[in-house]
Amino acid sequence: MQERNREKTQLPVSVRMLNADNPKERSCAWKIERGSFKFTDTRRVFEENLKSRTCYGLVAVHHGRIIGITIYSFHDKDIELHSIAVEREYQKMGAGSQMLAKLIDVLIKKRGKRIITVVREINLEAQICFRSSGFKATEVIQDFYPPEKTTENCYIMQYFADPREVYFKHKCGGKATVRKFPIFNGQNRISQLLS
Repeated sequence: MQERNREKTQLPVSVRMLNADNPKERSCAWKIERGSFKFTDTRRVFEENLKSRTCYGLVAVHHGRIIGITIYSFHDKDIELHSIAVEREYQKMGAGSQMLAKLIDVLIKKRGKRIITVVREINLEAQICFRSSGFKATEVIQDFYPPEKTTENCYIMQYFADPREVYFKHKCGGKATVRKFPIFNGQNRISQLLS
């Protein structure tokens, strides 16, 4: 019963840009990242990415404490979402959804086309969070992860600024091409689990 009440609680957070020049904020971001995922980069690689001028971050702050992070980068008119994580004790309380809403705001302000991310097949909580924020599962990639880490597949999940078209980038002969498809009908393994 307590878990159900926790899910319905909307945690009041403020979402702002991560100050990657601040060592304390980078350290908080690393701790949240490391505590949320089974496979992560090394701390050095994580911090180098944050300090690069092509990678950006958002943080969710609750009562002055960073409890969530979002790491992303821009590619043409797309946003690639590298990571979104919330401290375990604050999960299922809306902080992740509020960070995604802020990221969607960024997409719209930059006149972008889509947000794209990769989600592990077993990470049902993330799939549900993305779906409730308007993301669609558009592709299954088999053997995405190194075999020494896991044998599971991943899902490509995308949010479209203009939902009338679905964009996929495929590698063809070494160069990326864009193919347009009609709206995805939502019938895949994720949609069956979430129904």
